[in-house]
Amino acid sequence: MRLPATVLLIAWVAMGCNRDLRHPAPEGGGGPGGMMGAVATGTGGSVIDATGGAGDLGKRDAADGATSAAAEARYLFIFYSPHGTILDAWRPSGSGANFTLSRILSPLAEFQDRMTVIDGLDNVSAPGQLTSTHIDGPRLLLTARATGGPSIDSLFLTPGHSQVAAGGDVGAQDEMSASTVTPTLINYDPSRGVPILPFINARQFAASFLPDAIPLQRDPDPNDMLDTTQTFFEIATQAVGHDDTRAVTLLWALLNGPIPAIFGGTVNQMAEASATAPDNYIGYQVTISQELRYLVSLIERITIAPGVSLLDRSLVMWISETGEASSHSGHAIPVVLIGNLGGALRTGQYLHYANRTQGDLMLTLARVAGAATFGDPAIATAPLTELLAP
Repeated sequence: MRLPATVLLIAWVAMGCNRDLRHPAPEGGGGPGGMMGAVATGTGGSVIDATGGAGDLGKRDAADGATSAAAEARYLFIFYSPHGTILDAWRPSGSGANFTLSRILSPLAEFQDRMTVIDGLDNVSAPGQLTSTHIDGPRLLLTARATGGPSIDSLFLTPGHSQVAAGGDVGAQDEMSASTVTPTLINYDPSRGVPILPFINARQFAASFLPDAIPLQRDPDPNDMLDTTQTFFEIATQAVGHDDTRAVTLLWALLNGPIPAIFGGTVNQMAEASATAPDNYIGYQVTISQELRYLVSLIERITIAPGVSLLDRSLVMWISETGEASSHSGHAIPVVLIGNLGGALRTGQYLHYANRTQGDLMLTLARVAGAATFGDPAIATAPLTELLAP
């Protein structure tokens, strides 16, 4: 079942634009996602114009010359869904290595041994001060710095690469335009000289990989959230598979237009009503989980060196600025990590924290990227050592 709504997808992408991207998305174009367990197939098969077979997805061209370096690099995919979750339906049962995935996370079962679920982290603007998720929550989530500064994906960039912002059309009247989109984008540190270039649709996103832009056979249906989402996933993983990008952040959100009547309102309305009517929002979260499965499946099937998949060197992080959807609070934000960044992280575990912050998580990833510090030291106080491989 499709979601007839406007989707906002924001991708900050570290790029070097001199590769030839000629390999297809998976057969059929659609992914395993779908509303309430249905299978989404998009509207017309693969959107990526291709000359090779599906088994060549992500294979470097002979002229690339970067295969060895790419096989040793680390890649970060951030999948950000605003407004939080229903924590009781999201939390796994058990703890440590012995845990069972919840209803919301069940679509990700095939990746459980490569996954870490993190519960209890607080998204804060200062020590002990939870963010307001309509004001400062989004901009602090990936930066851990209220005064502005680079987000975590910037540490995974390579010299000379640029950042690109890609997203769906957002009207000025939308609350998310002022409170989420703008603060998130402007929070990058301009002193690093990293430009932020807006792209509002898939074709512009694909064409940004000049001079060898990713050609599209068709544009995704702008009123079909799953088709649009999967197209952005396919473009991004194509680019990463050729080492044109090593850091991607995608924002999933419904801002304009109706969503199916079964859900009865916008995402913000569903979130606010979720305390008394949780089923709609849980179904919506299951759909996001299914789409994440599609993204991880794309990453897994890309080979970057003999015997090395892109997922072997990557981390996929699903995160929200809000914890309980009805709260608009940064308390206990949901975090799902898939992949181990080339063996740097432990996986196959469910961790519950108290009095730890989003900054501590970002500092942990910063250490893997080779940085000793990250964000505001009052927020990012110490790494989450349980995440780090021995």
